[in-house]
Amino acid sequence: MFSDSFKDNPEVMLLLVLIFSLMGLLFYYLRKKGKKRYQFDERYEKITNRFKAKAWDIMWVVWLVSWMVVIMFDGIHFSFFLITALVVTRSIIMLVCAMVYAEEDEG
Repeated sequence: MFSDSFKDNPEVMLLLVLIFSLMGLLFYYLRKKGKKRYQFDERYEKITNRFKAKAWDIMWVVWLVSWMVVIMFDGIHFSFFLITALVVTRSIIMLVCAMVYAEEDEG
């Protein structure tokens, strides 16, 4: 199931867990510090929402291009199904969020 390079170096997984834990702690600390300084106001929220939306639009195109590249060079194997699952999951999440926010705007 796992690649040979991963089987030879299982400590990489421990390192990844450590890095993600440190990133989570740093995020929590900076978020708490920013709230105390009133750093996250309406203007911040508006700008953040706009660049997140644009980033997701660009990512959609990147995923579709990588999907075609995987089909051309790797064929229909695990990586194809992984990218397909990511695209479908992102689309479903976007649909659910759009429905929730449309409901909030109406009511």
